[in-house]
Amino acid sequence: AVEQMSAYEFTQTVWVAEDDEARIDWLTQNGFFPKEDHLILFERLLPEPPAGSPLPEGFSARTSRGSQDAQLRAAASHASFGSTMPFNEYWPRTLRFMQSPVYVPEHDVLITAPDGCVAAFCCIWTDDLNKMGYFEPVGVHPDFQRKGIGKSLLFEGLRRLKLEGMTEASVCANSDNPAAIRLYESVGFQKVKRLLTF
Repeated sequence: AVEQMSAYEFTQTVWVAEDDEARIDWLTQNGFFPKEDHLILFERLLPEPPAGSPLPEGFSARTSRGSQDAQLRAAASHASFGSTMPFNEYWPRTLRFMQSPVYVPEHDVLITAPDGCVAAFCCIWTDDLNKMGYFEPVGVHPDFQRKGIGKSLLFEGLRRLKLEGMTEASVCANSDNPAAIRLYESVGFQKVKRLLTF
């Protein structure tokens, strides 16, 4: 016999644009409910390659070297997002992502500190049909925040998206993350809409 799973033994989360009335109605009628927290979608045009923002002395931008960067990349991500997972369990997940078919090392942009550690990182994703680029995830290690590194990272990502033929870029931020909101606005992103959490 197949044991049935109780509805309380799993959670499904869906993000829906605030103006998508049909989907919101369907979710509400099928047992989903809106949470207070939400994401903010930001967009900006890429009419020309962005000018960029200089990095502090000794820092440099590069793309990932794939699996050999897994622990360095994971250390920055683990700290940036305040993960409580033990690092010896966390970093193999980063390695598996880097070994997956969707991972493109040239789209994983890293800012390295003078000692070689990863100070900041972002993945850029491209939609060649719609000429839209997307940032996810974006992180700056707490030891390197408030130094302009996040801004330099985003400009580098925007430059790469433009070189790949994208005409627009987007990124999301949690509504309760004012630092991320300020960062995205500082490089020309504008709030477009809320993505509601159901």
